[in-house]
Amino acid sequence: RLARCMVSDACSSTVASGSSNTCAIKTDGTLWCFGSNGQGALGTGATATTPSFVPVQVGTATTWSSVALMDLGACAVRTDGTAWCWGTNERGELGSLFQADHSASPVQVATAEKVRAVVGLRGPRCALTEGDALLCWGDNVGANGALGRGINGNEPALVGLDTGYSSISIT
Repeated sequence: RLARCMVSDACSSTVASGSSNTCAIKTDGTLWCFGSNGQGALGTGATATTPSFVPVQVGTATTWSSVALMDLGACAVRTDGTAWCWGTNERGELGSLFQADHSASPVQVATAEKVRAVVGLRGPRCALTEGDALLCWGDNVGANGALGRGINGNEPALVGLDTGYSSISIT
C-alpha cells in the first residue's frame, strides 16, 4: 500500500531536497521544511539550530509555487512572481540589502522582475524571469564569472541583455 502523503494533511505538489534538509509545497500552496536548521535553513523564523525531524511550516503564505534548496538555505517563488530566500547570507545569498549573516525567515529578493524559478549553490543564486531573462546575485566564486559579472552582488542583476532562456541550472 502506498503512503497517502508525506507532509501532513494535503499531498505535496513540489519537493526539493538538499544536503541536509528537505522542503515541500503542499497542494494548498503552503511550504513545509524539515532537517537541519543551521543558519535558519528551515525558514521558520526559529533561531535555534536544532534540526526538525517533522515538517514545519515556513511562514503563513499559501501562494508558494516552487522551491530550491542550497547549502545552508533555500529560495522559493510565490505565484505572484516574487522570489524569497532564507538561510545564510555571508556572500549576499538572500539577494537583498539585508545585512545580517543569515535570516531564519524568508526575505524578498530585491527585484521588480517577476520570477519563475530560482537555483543556487553555496554562494551564487540565479533566477529565470517570466520574461525569460536571467538574474544572478550572491558570491561570484572567486571572480570566475558565476554571476555573469566580475564582482559579488547582494542584489540581483541581469546577466547580459539576452532573453529566450527556458530553463536554468547551476552545477
